[in-house]
Amino acid sequence: MKLDKYFWIALFYSILGTLALCSSYPSNPLYSDQAVWFVLLTFPCSIIGFMVLFACGFCILGIAIAQLFSFTIFWMLLKKLFKS
Repeated sequence: MKLDKYFWIALFYSILGTLALCSSYPSNPLYSDQAVWFVLLTFPCSIIGFMVLFACGFCILGIAIAQLFSFTIFWMLLKKLFKS
């Protein structure tokens, strides 16, 4: 099964959003003050993970599930919008 380029774009964007979410929480070793720029850059894909992060605190499993859900939606949206 050959994966299309939209899969890889959505995967990269989702991973970048996950790292941004993880580095925005102060008790995480990846914490950085510049994380807000990455969160804003990846906001369309990380909005659900952002809500989980501030509702539950730093719950890596909750963030991972939310980002997996966002990845799937973002991938399908890219396929739908840019397929000709």
